[in-house]
Amino acid sequence: MSKEKRKESSKILSLLRNDRFVMILSLILAVIFWAGVCVSFSPQTISVIKDVPIVIDMENSVPDSCGLQIFGDDNFTVDITVSGSRYVIGENLLSAKDFKVIAVTSNVNSPGLHPLQVKVSKVNEDANFTIDNISESSISVYFDALAKSEIPVTVKLNKQDFVKTGYITDENFILDDEKVTVSGAATEIAQLDSVIADVQIADDELSTTTTYSAPLTAYNKAGTPLKYVQINGQDNAEISVNVPVYRMGSHGLDVKFTNTPPMYSKNADSYLECSFSPSSLNIAVLQNGTAADKINIGEIDFSQVKAGENKFKFNLVDVKNIKADSTKVKTVDVSLDMEKIATKKVDLTMDNLSVLNVPDENNIKFYNSSVNVTLYGKKSELEKLDSASLTASIDLEENTVTENNGRYEGPIRIKNADSCWIYGKYELSYTLTK
Repeated sequence: MSKEKRKESSKILSLLRNDRFVMILSLILAVIFWAGVCVSFSPQTISVIKDVPIVIDMENSVPDSCGLQIFGDDNFTVDITVSGSRYVIGENLLSAKDFKVIAVTSNVNSPGLHPLQVKVSKVNEDANFTIDNISESSISVYFDALAKSEIPVTVKLNKQDFVKTGYITDENFILDDEKVTVSGAATEIAQLDSVIADVQIADDELSTTTTYSAPLTAYNKAGTPLKYVQINGQDNAEISVNVPVYRMGSHGLDVKFTNTPPMYSKNADSYLECSFSPSSLNIAVLQNGTAADKINIGEIDFSQVKAGENKFKFNLVDVKNIKADSTKVKTVDVSLDMEKIATKKVDLTMDNLSVLNVPDENNIKFYNSSVNVTLYGKKSELEKLDSASLTASIDLEENTVTENNGRYEGPIRIKNADSCWIYGKYELSYTLTK
């Protein structure tokens, strides 16, 4: 025996003669032996692992090859009962990650509600426990092809009498979307008949227009809600519904002027004398939080105004914020008297046109050498105006050009004239050449 080995043997014998070391070693060996016996002869127990997810794998499946997909609930779980040693399956030792639960789809080749067999297995096949039971041996899943349809929304109120005395309402509801897209199971989309916004009005004394958030539901012709569909991609879609409230009363009338010369836009009440027939209306006006003594029945563009008496007719059905059928009057006649107004004709020459955004390597050519423009205004100002007083600007990015031909219908402007305006509409035709 070598000298080194003799030294090692001497150390071991020395340790074995040490009572303290022998006591510690005996204790360690006893614990190891006791643990081995406990594991080998530990009592058997039963454990239930709850809410283990069921996997429905559609990729490259039979229903997938038939163009079918799942509609409705696809989040299924089962409870799994296992048995084994307490040291293997005791509290919190097993979880859902230790199991593989699948639903078999091999028998699904047509639309409808199908029962799917549920199979469970261990993730680790060598794990020392037994699967005794699962809470569900099958699940019911709806399969169908995907389809979609666009349909108008119908508003349904839960009550009819909800406004104060002297107020009225109608069915001219304002919606976030007049139409919605219903998507889902093709069998149900084929039966789609309506989408209802169910407005629940709690207040019986409304005196102002009110907006409600209403749930949307798709129905078939029998009035049965469709189950396997979504509205605008949502399971629980809602829409804002503005329920109008009107108040009857007598109101004066007014019009708005557009493209007004500076003198008239600043002092419209002094220079523009309109007469209305009828002069006022007893009509229902929308109560939307703004109060107005007069009803604006429309706009008068100064390009339609000439010297002398001008007559305009407005249909009440085109007027905003009133209930047109609350009066027997259908139209309002407006007369605008423009006395002491002179007229003059002036040529707009192409030299006074500015053209923006002409495409590279292109030239613009106008078919007109000039445009004869009719002007109205104070005689003293008109006498000072000539071709140099007119200008127009064409932006080719804002004008449609077809096969290098285009038309400009924008405004022609007058420089340095406070009371004058251009009567009528004018069109300039042009072409683009390389």
